[in-house]
Amino acid sequence: MKTAVGFLLGGILFMTIACKASPTVQSTPTAPAAKMESPSASAAPAAAAPVAATPAPATARPEEAAAAEGRVASYCPEKQVITSGDQTTPEGTVWLAYKAAIKGTSEAFDDFFGLFASFHARNKGFVQSAQWPRLLQHVRKYVPAPDKPSYTLCRRVKESGPNSIKLFIQSNDPQKSDPPITLVNEGGSWKIDVFTP
Repeated sequence: MKTAVGFLLGGILFMTIACKASPTVQSTPTAPAAKMESPSASAAPAAAAPVAATPAPATARPEEAAAAEGRVASYCPEKQVITSGDQTTPEGTVWLAYKAAIKGTSEAFDDFFGLFASFHARNKGFVQSAQWPRLLQHVRKYVPAPDKPSYTLCRRVKESGPNSIKLFIQSNDPQKSDPPITLVNEGGSWKIDVFTP
């Protein structure tokens, strides 16, 4: 069952990427596939109608509006700018993570990994080899001025239980969605549980 679901999702992902890679291809569910030919000198090609994004209706949800515009969904009702912090708040912990990424040193990685929940202690190698490099690559998409770390909090979502929260951070890249970061409270300090670089 897992293999079938994985195969199906992989096919959908492949088709999504393939369709986005060639913006001149238009699909019509009921029409047979058309053969694309290069224009010849003897025949004047018919002018193709330009493909334009259709604006979403004003009543559409943010995800639907983004899809209609051909971009990744962003829903940012709070737009709270976080300019400092500590581990007494979830927002402060995320600020410290971005501050460490701006430094980008091995000492900064130690600071970053120190922000993870205690049950992630055995995952240090994974965080260092997979998440840290991606955070270093993407941090400028969340922190507009490296000399002064700050980020914009889009929204908070309560997770199951009183000691867990998911924060969505605004991405300054219109092709990247607002990444979620899940934090848990351990003894009065907010720690990272799930981090999306």
